[in-house]
Formats: sequence, structure tokens, C-alpha cells
Amino acid sequence: MQGIELSRRFWQEVGYPRFLQTFPARLDDIAVGMIGPGSECFFFDDELSRDHDWGPGFCIWINDASDESFLEACSRWYESLPGEFLGYPARNILDNTAHRVGVESIVSFYHRFTGLSHLPYSEAEWQAIPTSSLATCTNGEVFHDPCGEFTLRRSHLLSFYPEKVRQMKIARLCLSAAQSGQYNLLRSLKRRDVYTSRYCLTKFLADAISLIYLLNRRYEPFYKWAHRGLSSLPLLGEESARLSGILVGFRLEHIIEEGIDSPDAKLLTQKIDRFGELIAAELTAQHMGEGSNPYLWLSGHYILDMNRGGN
Repeated sequence: MQGIELSRRFWQEVGYPRFLQTFPARLDDIAVGMIGPGSECFFFDDELSRDHDWGPGFCIWINDASDESFLEACSRWYESLPGEFLGYPARNILDNTAHRVGVESIVSFYHRFTGLSHLPYSEAEWQAIPTSSLATCTNGEVFHDPCGEFTLRRSHLLSFYPEKVRQMKIARLCLSAAQSGQYNLLRSLKRRDVYTSRYCLTKFLADAISLIYLLNRRYEPFYKWAHRGLSSLPLLGEESARLSGILVGFRLEHIIEEGIDSPDAKLLTQKIDRFGELIAAELTAQHMGEGSNPYLWLSGHYILDMNRGGN
């Protein structure tokens, strides 16, 4: 059983009836769900995930941040929940520094990830929020939200970046990917610099993966889960996951020994160019490019010019 399903059942079978019994008039004053840091909130949890911060538990978000007495009463109530559910130890002893489960206000929850007490609207506000933070506060599942305040904020964030912000992020990543993987990688291999070559390839892959998320209008999660989530993306997801898996397996030391004219070096360049072609073609489909030239430096400057009114 995955953590989200376990948490949902813990709320439905244990939390809800007990909350109704203790606070019968306050059900409309809270939202409940499982959202935030942790593999289970991204539906990525497995057997290894269960060694820490995993188990039955849920988050309660209070609509009125100023109602401190209700928040404290809810926190005491949460800690009184059973210590086990369906054979799994429950997460009802709260660590107030982690906030993975337990009680807090809606405003506090979103402020923790966005740094704002209000929803982001301006381009500057959106740019200042780390992408992984946006992924973390919009993942998981809401189990209960009769008032709709929590869901309203969640929906605003899930509507994704304003288009100009998305395009500028894409432009910067195209330039960075081109610089690392399509220019400096071969130069580093010529210099027989194993460390820099490996860094260039890794940087290219990280930038390319970030681009795929942006093209899908999805927030990229924390780096540990970024590649794991690729294959589920509808646009280029499976192909990108396959290509990145191939590229990360190249033995750069062997290429340095054999030389940049070797078959492996040519294959490495072909796979990088294939990644670039896929991205460039999708940019064109989304009206941010012309054709499928694999050199992403051109794509980046096309988008920059477009936003300056050059196209």
C-alpha cells in the first residue's frame, strides 16, 4: 500500500469520525490531506521509503490563521490519535520543525513554501519561488475541503507560471544546456578533463530534464525525484527518460582514451543532439521556435528575442 492511500484511509476511518465527535461544529473550518515533502506525496514511495517519515498520518490546515486556540486544540487532538493503523506505526507525535503531518494554518503552509502570505501574482513573485517548493506544495492529495480555501490556493499554483515567466525560464535553460552539453563537453573531452566532462554532461541532463517539465507545464520536484517523474510526463516524457538513461551511462574516461573521433564519442554527440532536436521541435510546436535545430543556444536566443519583441 502506498503512503497516500494509507493516509487517506487513516483520515476516513479514524480521523474523520473522531474529529466529528470532538469538534462537530468545526468540520467546515479545516482542510485535510497529505501534501508536502516526502516520497509518498509524489506517489514515489517504495519499501525503502518506510525507514523514516512514513506511515499513517495526515495534515490538517485551519482556515483562520488567527484562531490560535483552535489550532492548539487540534494539535492536542491529533497527538491523541491511535499510534498504529493497519499494522503500521502512525505519525502522530509531531515534529514541529518538519511539518510533514499535523496541524497548521493554510496561510502558514503556503508561506513555508512560497515565502508569501498571499498568492503569487507578479512575475517577480513567481520567479522568486524555487520550482521544487512549488512542486512540493502542490503534490499529494486533498481529502477534505468543504470551504474550498485550501483548494483555491492550490488551484492557483497548479495553473502554473505566467507564460512570460515560463518562457524566460526555458530560454535560460536552453542557453545553459547548450553551453554545458553542446559546447564545453567536447572541449573538456579534448582536454582529457574527466571531472569537467562529467560535470558538463550532468549539467546538460539536469537542464534538459528541467526543460521537459517546463514544456509540460509541470513543476519539477526535488532533484532526487526529477528523473523518476520524467516518464509520466505526456510530452517527451518516456523518450527523455530513455535518452537520459543512455547518456548517463557513457564512460567518458573511455572516450578520452579513444579520442573524440571514436564511435562512442560520435554516439554521445548524436544522443545529445537527439535530446536537443526533441526539445527544439516541441518549442516550435508551442510557438517558441522555428524548426528542430538541435543547438539549444539558438532556441534560447529565439525566445529571448521573442520576449523583446524581436519576433
